[in-house]
Amino acid sequence: MLTPDEKQFYDENGYVLRQGLVSPEEIEKVQAEIHNIHSRMAKQSIEGVEVAWEEFDDPNMPPRIKQLMQSELVSPTLNKILRSGAMLDIIEQLIGPDISLFHSKLLPK
Repeated sequence: MLTPDEKQFYDENGYVLRQGLVSPEEIEKVQAEIHNIHSRMAKQSIEGVEVAWEEFDDPNMPPRIKQLMQSELVSPTLNKILRSGAMLDIIEQLIGPDISLFHSKLLPK
């Protein structure tokens, strides 16, 4: 649950950072699941996942993803985190109980 100060910060700034909501192990799993995402998506797309590619002048540059929509379809762990009780409890405090995942976005660097 958010503290009153965290809720106020969200109301004033439009975001809040909640330390410890995602464990280091979960972060490692997501990183492993998206490892080599650029080359994997260039070889074979995944149904329902939209990709915007970087544009390079050099045709020898390997493909690089600028933005990947519906990232929960690429990472089962991310999907689990986004739908976890802890995450949903915080989101409910911010926007109320009518919650649905419209899309998730991955911006790989």
